Amino acid sequence: MEKARLIVLTDIGPWTGEPDDAQSLVRLLLYANEYDIEGIIPNASWCGPDTSDEGYMTRIHDVINAYEKVVGNLEKHAKGYPTAEYLRSRVKRGTSFVNMKKRVNISRESIEARKKDVEKYRNSEEYNVGEGLSNPGSVLIREAIEKKDPRPLWIALWGGCGTLAQAIYDMAKDYTRDKMRVLLSKLCVYDIDGQDDCGAWIMHRYPEIKWLRSDVAFWGFSETPKKAEGRLFPHNSSVCDLSTVSEEWVRKNMQTQGPLGRVYPMARAGLETDSPSILFLLNNGLQSYLFPHYGGWGGRFTRTLSENVPAEHFTATQLCEDTPFYMYRDDVDTYEDKECGILHRKSMLVAVGRWRTAYQNDMAARMKWSMTPNYQEADHNPIAILNGDKTLDFLYIDAKPGEEVLLNAAESFDPDGDSLSFRYYVYSEAGTYRYPVRILGEDSATATVCVPENASHDEIHVILEVTEKNRKMPLTAYRRVIIRTGDTGLDGERQDFFNDTDFTYTGEWEYLTEQYGSHNRDIHISDKAGAEATLSFCGNRIQLFGGAFSDNGIAEIFIDGKHVGECDFYSCFPRWDSRYATNNGVVTTGDTPQWLSPYLEDGYHTLTIKVLGRHNGVSAGNNIVIDRAVVFL
Repeated sequence: MEKARLIVLTDIGPWTGEPDDAQSLVRLLLYANEYDIEGIIPNASWCGPDTSDEGYMTRIHDVINAYEKVVGNLEKHAKGYPTAEYLRSRVKRGTSFVNMKKRVNISRESIEARKKDVEKYRNSEEYNVGEGLSNPGSVLIREAIEKKDPRPLWIALWGGCGTLAQAIYDMAKDYTRDKMRVLLSKLCVYDIDGQDDCGAWIMHRYPEIKWLRSDVAFWGFSETPKKAEGRLFPHNSSVCDLSTVSEEWVRKNMQTQGPLGRVYPMARAGLETDSPSILFLLNNGLQSYLFPHYGGWGGRFTRTLSENVPAEHFTATQLCEDTPFYMYRDDVDTYEDKECGILHRKSMLVAVGRWRTAYQNDMAARMKWSMTPNYQEADHNPIAILNGDKTLDFLYIDAKPGEEVLLNAAESFDPDGDSLSFRYYVYSEAGTYRYPVRILGEDSATATVCVPENASHDEIHVILEVTEKNRKMPLTAYRRVIIRTGDTGLDGERQDFFNDTDFTYTGEWEYLTEQYGSHNRDIHISDKAGAEATLSFCGNRIQLFGGAFSDNGIAEIFIDGKHVGECDFYSCFPRWDSRYATNNGVVTTGDTPQWLSPYLEDGYHTLTIKVLGRHNGVSAGNNIVIDRAVVFL
């Protein structure tokens, strides 16, 4: 599994200002071998630091200087750590003030003063982003986007995103819209709390960007702020064990552990509240960054239409544009904490907090790595081998309803010789099957998954956890099994799957749920000429699935902005089967193959489906139905 390309925009400040950014930066450098870090950029946020202050650059270099003292030790435990010299070369100054337009620092203003500030600057022509305002950070981001690298480029927003907005503003002057769509389709953003209105400006104009925003779930990392304990989020419950984010634990396992520990400050508003953005990108066997709705250490997300929600913070919200736009938002998990016997239902905080013991133990182990060059004196993660597969990739298994699927992790081992425990469980929210699934031998190395008889055209996600025994702070390795029932597309090719909610829609579309027979029980449908559905993907072929409605029409198909033909969504179906249900005389089925692309060059592409508002002589209407897509690699 390849490393994620990563640029961090941080509002890191003096230890009395944003200590959580310094904490997250320490974590990032302890895991620096797991990413290709292409930039660390100080950027203003809602609390309004002026990042032209040299102190903000200094804070970053303080952490890198500490890393330089221990990187030799880290390399004894894992390969791939960058040099401190390289990291220093990737630190560039970004945008100094918050939001698209200028306003005063709101962190010291009352709510009433903020309201006056909004009125003062609503019609301001003083911009923080625009002509002649490029900076070293925006240049670095632009170069990274333009780089001929087929991997996604991830931007972690620990503060505002004015530097990213400036990079995109500058690019738009030199490229056509079609070229911008291709370049930006590989851009992915993990946005912590929407800390300015630049994100809304970007997403209104460039919906091809995969934009994840965590408003709530990131508090689940530690849940130290009072508002995460129910005052503002009463629908969220905490996972039981908060001991690994206590001040005592931080002092013992972070702050007393050598050079990096000495630059790890104590929490102020929250502990490492930006860290979910980098935990999300780890290649740890969960691989949630490939599909945000799969869930992992950085939370779980669902793509939704967001109405006038560019930022969590009052002033930024008032200055935004009002048009709704799509982004990935925090989703909820239901999780049973077996240690304390509590079942947490539909909690956003739990989507991150359920993994807390594992990611904190992992961090503490890496801090120990930084203290010793002796491999035998530190702890290292188990190696999870499942059904003979030694990679960290998803393990896809095709099965029929009623079948039994054998999972065998007996070859797993621990490099330090520790004995291991095993646990298999179904992560129901990540898949499409919403009912209980029986697993025989769930706490042993070998288990059997009993595929339910009514699991048709579904994905069932089974997580394997392999954990050390007899350790005070045991480490865990993961594998994700995806059991697929029903038709899966073309045989013999590795595939990735996208739901209809992963598309970007423009024009008039209707979103329908409880659609029996469709993938994930939902579809998007439109008969309005000019309406478009767009999906960015990485692969060499794509197949489109939709509902087989007898009132379907004709659409134009584009790949990377180039017209590749028309698709008659009615005429591509086989003859109607009387077994299918009818609704007012309209024959319907779900999850039906509708169009298959020609072979494409390996890499990133954009598929666009354009509703033409016409149909053939047999069809009863003009509908175009989007259910899902399968991408071949």
